[in-house]
Amino acid sequence: SESELYKLNKAYKIIKKIDINFLDLLFIFFNALKNRIFKKIPLQASLIDSPLIKKKINSYLKLINEDEKPNYIIHCYSIRTYSIWKQLNEIKINFVLDLVDSMKLNISEKIYFLKGLKKTFWLNELKSNNKFESNLPNYKFLKSYLVVSNKDAKELKVNSHIIKPKPIY
Repeated sequence: SESELYKLNKAYKIIKKIDINFLDLLFIFFNALKNRIFKKIPLQASLIDSPLIKKKINSYLKLINEDEKPNYIIHCYSIRTYSIWKQLNEIKINFVLDLVDSMKLNISEKIYFLKGLKKTFWLNELKSNNKFESNLPNYKFLKSYLVVSNKDAKELKVNSHIIKPKPIY
């Protein structure tokens, strides 16, 4: 309907406005290091972890009226959005986690071509990532995980609904 298209357009404009500045980049860098060293969270899961970004996202999400929240669903693409999952759950917005672009696969392919310290660094990141992806948190407003393969679905130790897209031939 026309009102739904209006809402989608409004949501798109809101999300499009989220800019990352130099201060955000500094927060992201130091938070990623802190999370990696002390919490053993992969760097990939901390790429947008900044108090400033969280504040910006929260201010935009607050524009959604309470009575409209059940009609919204936020699509979180990859574990890189980890830092906002808890936030989405706390403000009671439905969301899905798209793990179709698995970090395990990306990092595994990257390691094949690396040598020396870079290879050691990425092997460590792969180990951390494997542990993280196989122990993903569950949230009340997390409606599903999107994965590509049965293997990925089996590795997820979650109680949420897992959606595996069917191939088109």
